[in-house]
Amino acid sequence: MAHDYKIFIDTNVLVYASLIDFEVAKNIEAINTLTRLKNQKTELFISTQILREFYAVVTNKKYLKKPLTPKQANEQIHFFINTFNVLPVKENIFAYLAEITEKYNITGQQIHDATIVATMLVNNVYTIYTFNIKDFKHIKEIKLLKL
Repeated sequence: MAHDYKIFIDTNVLVYASLIDFEVAKNIEAINTLTRLKNQKTELFISTQILREFYAVVTNKKYLKKPLTPKQANEQIHFFINTFNVLPVKENIFAYLAEITEKYNITGQQIHDATIVATMLVNNVYTIYTFNIKDFKHIKEIKLLKL
């Protein structure tokens, strides 16, 4: 893999990598894949949106039997900030977002995944690592990381 290869990391990958007892197989896969990509000197990206989504999921008692405390979640976020390139979600994404939402008829909660794609495109990142393949497979402007 080239040293200039860029991959965006979706929220669910960070969730699975962080929660050991949630889904063990996905925990192992996420950790192994992220470690391999880092060792290959791949540039790994997340966004400020991903950090907010991560916090919302890992501290939510509705989804998790053992949610993280705010302190634990913030410690993990601090680790992510120091580990990954963090892209801000700024107003410059809205031209891409309008194009994507209209092209793919994106409505409702799908706006969150479309915002991820727009953030990627504005920052010239064209590959995403996610466990939610269905959320992104129809979007032709990006590629899904094949494991």
